[in-house]
Amino acid sequence: TPTALEKLKLKGFLSLEDFNVLSDAYAFYRLLETRLRIVHDRPEGVLQKGSHELASLARRVWGENVDGKGEKLLDEYLGYAEKVRGIYERVMEG
Repeated sequence: TPTALEKLKLKGFLSLEDFNVLSDAYAFYRLLETRLRIVHDRPEGVLQKGSHELASLARRVWGENVDGKGEKLLDEYLGYAEKVRGIYERVMEG
């Protein structure tokens, strides 16, 4: 994915700003994926607001200094999802 994003940027399909957002989102999603494997001991997982698992995942991503419910993690995930979707719609459907 990082190589594909780099090529899309070099070919002019992605602006530098879009490239940076997508690269950051990819790194964040990969971090969540690896931490979800640790928390759930399986490759899939669900981010459920207010759950014990979300709070545990937030601690594994950012350490102990996070809110008890992991809402910051969920907000960041949803923020990246919205940005990625916006870029997709603009680039792929435009």
